[in-house]
Amino acid sequence: HNTFSLMRDCYADWTKLYPGEALAFSEAFIKVPDCTLVGNRTGDGVETMDLPFPTNDLEPGVDPPDPGPFVMLDRMLRYVRDMLMRLANADIYALGDGLGLAHSVMSRRAAAMANRLDRLLRRLYRLPFATFVARPIEKITQFGLAAARDLLLAAEPHVRPPSGQINPAMAGAIVAIFAHGFVKDRLHIHGYDIIDDIDTAAWLRRNGATDRVIESAFIRAGYDYVFAFAGGVTDPPDRALAASVGVKWFLRFMLTYHGALFYHLNGGMGEIVFTPLYIVLRERGVKFEFFHKVEAIRLSKDGKYIEEIAGIVQARTKGGKPYSPLIDWGERQAWPVRPIYEQLLDADIIRANDDLECDWARTDGTTPFLLRAGAEFDRIILGISVGALRPICKNLYDRLPQWRTMLDTASTIPAAGVQIWSTQTTDELGWRRTRPDLLTAHAQPFATWAD
Repeated sequence: HNTFSLMRDCYADWTKLYPGEALAFSEAFIKVPDCTLVGNRTGDGVETMDLPFPTNDLEPGVDPPDPGPFVMLDRMLRYVRDMLMRLANADIYALGDGLGLAHSVMSRRAAAMANRLDRLLRRLYRLPFATFVARPIEKITQFGLAAARDLLLAAEPHVRPPSGQINPAMAGAIVAIFAHGFVKDRLHIHGYDIIDDIDTAAWLRRNGATDRVIESAFIRAGYDYVFAFAGGVTDPPDRALAASVGVKWFLRFMLTYHGALFYHLNGGMGEIVFTPLYIVLRERGVKFEFFHKVEAIRLSKDGKYIEEIAGIVQARTKGGKPYSPLIDWGERQAWPVRPIYEQLLDADIIRANDDLECDWARTDGTTPFLLRAGAEFDRIILGISVGALRPICKNLYDRLPQWRTMLDTASTIPAAGVQIWSTQTTDELGWRRTRPDLLTAHAQPFATWAD
């Protein structure tokens, strides 16, 4: 939401400044209404399912979503109800082993109970004396959710959804498990931090999740999306996602999205994000200094503020002119992969260094720079990745216990990505799904694929 809010304002200014060149916001970010999950391997390959999250009329970046605890609880109950009602529709979701009629009847009754619990809780917490009568109602809710969870888990192995479609029993069971834990641990009262000391999968097990749930594509995708693997090791024992973060993010992800669950960038990140930000800021008078590598941040003697920023200049422009980072690309401007060497002095030396963003790049022919508080800057924003802070913040590490603790305990996760460029479309390559945009929970280490 914060990112979309920023980019929406940026695009509005960009359109005013360059009406013939700027993209419209709606053209730059395209709704992706679902993704494809990869489940267990079968004799014919792998089992897949489309995970539908219907689009809505809400606009990303407009009117912050309400993540309040009672809103979350209300939406979880509604989701469980909807999955139970889907399960009750035997015409679409066939139930095997002679269980169809029984589960259909039970599902309708459980859905009606979820509806009543939802209405009761919403009314209850509006009352001034809610805290005095909440506990027994919460116990009833917890019992009802446990019953719905057990019904859905019992039905799940027997459900045969249409090819590629979501299994409502599994989806409903997972949300029922989240809702059960939400009420049991009283997250609507105490907040999410109360479960900070347990992994998300362990917390789900504590609330009734089976091995089949934990290893489902739904849960694996959650770990994949945020690279929640200690040291980058993707085996289950090394999956690490604190429940305080995991529960909040799963619920926000599923229940508070605006417009669509995912958005596709209609171009590269350089063209869709960096270029408009750079152009708008440049027109506002912001001065950019490219090719500066920070090597040290130093505290003042009293330790109360940053006194110096030291580093090296990697490249200088011909004639001291401002560096222009954009290239013409059709009717628009784009951000190139490499520096525009024609603008730089000693271009051959710089070209030999290859990637100036790499920490190990050679820096022949560079000169130092020093920025001082009160002279070159008044305030600074440290936007450098946490993985690069230890060497450049040694002075802070040595003198400030808080920084020492942070740098000793914070860690980054190694991530790998591959781009494959083809002269054929995905259809021509043999992709037969209706939407080729996003696939996840696939084999590691490349668990997520996007077209």
